[in-house]
Amino acid sequence: MRAHEIEHWVLRIIEQVKSGQPNEDYRVELKAEWPDAKKAARRIAGHANAAHGEPILWIIGVDEEKGVVGVNNEELANWSAQVRTEFDGLAPQILRDLNVPVKGRTVVALLFDTDRAPYLVKNPAYGQAAGGPVQLEVPWREGRSTRSASRSDLLRILSPIEKNPSFELLDAWLKVYPERADYNPDGPLYSDDPKNLTWKLNMEFYAAPRTDARVVIPFHHCTASFKIPERIPVTQFESIVMEPLSSLVQRGGNVTEKIDSVTIENTKYELLLNGPGRIVLRGEVEIPKGQINSKQAEVRVNLLPVDSEHVISFCETLHNVSPDEQQHELACWSLM
Repeated sequence: MRAHEIEHWVLRIIEQVKSGQPNEDYRVELKAEWPDAKKAARRIAGHANAAHGEPILWIIGVDEEKGVVGVNNEELANWSAQVRTEFDGLAPQILRDLNVPVKGRTVVALLFDTDRAPYLVKNPAYGQAAGGPVQLEVPWREGRSTRSASRSDLLRILSPIEKNPSFELLDAWLKVYPERADYNPDGPLYSDDPKNLTWKLNMEFYAAPRTDARVVIPFHHCTASFKIPERIPVTQFESIVMEPLSSLVQRGGNVTEKIDSVTIENTKYELLLNGPGRIVLRGEVEIPKGQINSKQAEVRVNLLPVDSEHVISFCETLHNVSPDEQQHELACWSLM
């Protein structure tokens, strides 16, 4: 994962914290300060064991209540060395550490590799008075807590689990249109006094499978919603489709649509990833007319591939831009 992708990930999580949204990304852990090495080792091991080979991200310097508090990166070398000594054998490797400046403060992002699970940590009570005979533990993260792994957890590590493909968000917009007028071949296309508004979401991604196996994402496993702060509550899009990007090609007097990918397919019911490429997600819903004058809009998307236990989530804040009145747009928000 490249530095700008990690930074975007960190800033997206911080934006969620600022807006009071819970952190629902199972791959992310937030810490206000450098945690005690023994406790950190157990939590990192539990997090890595439950990640099924997905990389995990620890963000140091962010408090879930207070937001960005910042930390000193100079402590990383000593802290990581102390954490490694608490593991039996291999510890999750730090693939990348990155300083992310946020409004005059610095947070440290640590991206861990988890491919070598299971990870074991030493029992700090072992060898002490009344410490018991347990020398090592296989921790397991469940929600926000860490416990000892059960037999079924260990079987999940050993069983092949489909790795989620990587999704890089390239562009996104949310647009509002008046409802269509009653059909009249000589009349206007849209109603002059609409009672309902049509909301359309468009998000472009670069998707790349992490294995050679085909990835299937059924549309009924996907959800998308939007919210206009203090105007419109969380609203689910009724219809969601994903498909490879396409372009119009003119040949002679005919205009045809050409799919711009040889690795991605779609049907009426699912998206099929046979390799990397660009895809577009579209959502649409019609709701009663309401206030739409807002500087920002929030969109959330959850995708669940077949044979995956973890949802691919995006939560983005879009910013108001001038609508295209010639296209009958009433409002528009996009990535800045």
